[in-house]
Amino acid sequence: MFKSALDYHNHTSYDRYNMQGHYMDWPNQPTVFKQYSGIEPIPLVPGDNPKKVSIAQLCLTEPTGRKDSTSIYYSLLSDILTLTHAITAKAKHGGSYFYYRSVASAGALYPFESYVCALGVEGLDPGLFHHNLAANGLEKLVDGASISRIRDILNLENTIRPSLVFFLTSIFFRSSWKYRDRAYRYHLLDTGHLLENLTLALKYKELEYSIVTDFDDDKTNGFLGIDPKREVCLVAVCVGSCNEVDQTETSSSNKPVVDLSSFSKVSEREITYSVIEEIHQLTRSNRTEPDFNTDRIGDLGLELRFVGSVDSLEIPEESLKYPDAVFARRSLRNFVKKELSLNEIGYMLRVLGASEAITGASSEGVQIGFIASNVQKAPKGFYIYNPDSHSLFLARQDSIMDEMTHICLDQGWLSNCAAHFLMLVNMTDIERRFGPRGYRRALLTAGRLGQRLYLTTTSLKLGCCGIGAFYDAEARKLLGLNEHSRLTYLLGVGPLKKRSINE
Repeated sequence: MFKSALDYHNHTSYDRYNMQGHYMDWPNQPTVFKQYSGIEPIPLVPGDNPKKVSIAQLCLTEPTGRKDSTSIYYSLLSDILTLTHAITAKAKHGGSYFYYRSVASAGALYPFESYVCALGVEGLDPGLFHHNLAANGLEKLVDGASISRIRDILNLENTIRPSLVFFLTSIFFRSSWKYRDRAYRYHLLDTGHLLENLTLALKYKELEYSIVTDFDDDKTNGFLGIDPKREVCLVAVCVGSCNEVDQTETSSSNKPVVDLSSFSKVSEREITYSVIEEIHQLTRSNRTEPDFNTDRIGDLGLELRFVGSVDSLEIPEESLKYPDAVFARRSLRNFVKKELSLNEIGYMLRVLGASEAITGASSEGVQIGFIASNVQKAPKGFYIYNPDSHSLFLARQDSIMDEMTHICLDQGWLSNCAAHFLMLVNMTDIERRFGPRGYRRALLTAGRLGQRLYLTTTSLKLGCCGIGAFYDAEARKLLGLNEHSRLTYLLGVGPLKKRSINE
């Protein structure tokens, strides 16, 4: 029985000398596209998104104006969904096609799904819809929608009247098929990738939004009609403000034509991992009164030496603008040992540390670090970035990239990276502040930052690839973290030898 999220994190830590054997049950591989048979998808009708903005403009500056939040029309919703999650290419492997996506995912297993509750969308009747990625459309699951019910399941104030609500879920077996007990980490990180794409799309469209993590799990999963043993909601995003005081649900909204929960099944012989069920149940809990007076939230136990600020560094010219970078994103590993400029590394740090009105990295307890191996004018070593002051601190000055590569299950390509970016969390601090649910918030944020780094490097035509598999205790020891802190996510970045869709 886990008493804390840190207990789960320790239980699922990889140990070089105590790894259990595991084989891939290929005939039982889960499907990666969810479709509701018998429901005809409504085709998306996206525009061509002619406006090109830099990632810097999107992340580092506030929009100069906001669209009328009541004017959300179907083509705008279609644009948002396309910018959030799209099939970007396909390639044939072993007689079948593999579909590349705009969202990064551990093992290309894509556990996440998107649902949309339309409350005030012009050209779309109120109701609950599923984004059918394969068909590029919306499947209507429930007729009618009620703002009062949305307020109830998401614990919203009575004054909030969203026009549109996105629900992002994760299907357990898609990731646990490969990663078993450790998969809950990837459910959160991967859903964080999707969440970042969604929030960037909303910023691009200049729409007001708020992220909701403290919802009622049972009511939300029930509203979506998913099987909570197989699929769960991890985050919701409310958009705009509806003119209507309230709307009513039709009688069919409580009695779907088909059993929606049966579509959460993605394989004939699914295995239930009790550890994943246990950690998800534990993280349902919040602190009754969050401890916002916690001193030094996110303290990693490091002795830091100030080395400078990145605020004055010049922002490099991007080769790809948003939204082109979204569709060009790939997980690339063909790094070459070439130098990153100080401007490039500074740009990445500033984009990662960019705050926003809803939530920022520091507010969720995620600390940003990086290991420099081949960065212009930066001594080799381990650094911590403070986004509030744009300051860079040195935690350890020596060459440790090869050691970290060894810790990351000896994936040799990591040693060719110019830098490793690190998402670090003091697990005890986040639980003391937010309760066990803080674990969800922290790893969702780590995933968001990972997706943001993917897009930033893509815009500069550099490579990026995320790693969630490493020997946890060895990583903590190498970085000198205290007993409460852990590396949750690592991303290798740097120049590439060749960029190819098949890589």
